[in-house]
Amino acid sequence: TRNNGIANAKGKYILFVDSDDVLVNNSIKMMLNIAIDNSLDILMAKVATIDDKDVQKGNIPNCSFFKSSSVITTGKDGFLKYYNSDESYVFKNLFKRSFLEQKELLFLENVYFEDVAFTIHSYLKAERFMAIDYVHYIYRRNETSIMSTMNIKKLKDMNTIIKYLIQLNKEYLLSVDEKSKMTGTIFACFSVVIWYLSHYTSLYPQRKEVVEDLKKKCPNLS
Repeated sequence: TRNNGIANAKGKYILFVDSDDVLVNNSIKMMLNIAIDNSLDILMAKVATIDDKDVQKGNIPNCSFFKSSSVITTGKDGFLKYYNSDESYVFKNLFKRSFLEQKELLFLENVYFEDVAFTIHSYLKAERFMAIDYVHYIYRRNETSIMSTMNIKKLKDMNTIIKYLIQLNKEYLLSVDEKSKMTGTIFACFSVVIWYLSHYTSLYPQRKEVVEDLKKKCPNLS
């Protein structure tokens, strides 16, 4: 669906919005002005997470805040300084459409956790990146999220993401610090797989299947 969105988009910039989340009032105008004025490939902002019940009650905080001291840097530097594996949400970022097209950036299809792969790959390719201290997006935390309904398919998809990140680590000329950040991100994904296998009794009988899948996809993982 997101790839179809990229293919059919007409505007200068693209923001991915999940159907059950909420945008802060006037946030698009604010971010678009900054992105266009600075000819950015990616503009990263902040996300506020609140419980779904609060959204239903209309308890949405007025949490937008903007500080104009941000500087333009490369996407690699942005990955090193600002990427957080606990918040690898693609909707944190406003993307220049021509940048996505020229760099042929697309989402992995039929795979969960595709945000991780897409976000990191786009950061590594971006030449003009900026992060701002501005909350533009309200993420609704609910009981049916991907993480709260884990299954074998999703764990194997996380293995696929690990494989993808390992490949990126090989393909790009990363600094020592950037390689360390990538290794830490790979370990965070690996930790998710191990944590669910050891804490969800429903998944425990299939632990060998998941581990063998990881060994097949990432034979040199250490």
